[in-house]
Amino acid sequence: MLETPELMGYISYAIGKNGDLSGRTLVVSAGGTMEPIDPVRVITNHSSGKMGYALAEAARDRGADVFW
Repeated sequence: MLETPELMGYISYAIGKNGDLSGRTLVVSAGGTMEPIDPVRVITNHSSGKMGYALAEAARDRGADVFW
């Protein structure tokens, strides 16, 4: 038996197949990043990735093929 969130994902996907983003493919990057500025120091953020995941799920629900 499927858990509720997984079942809702399948239903949203089935409904979204004819959505306004149907036929489009999106790549979503989510989470913290770290970029070196020299051999010792880095610029970083402590992002949780929640916004990226929410955007990916919304696009999927509207019919897009989403990779994250």
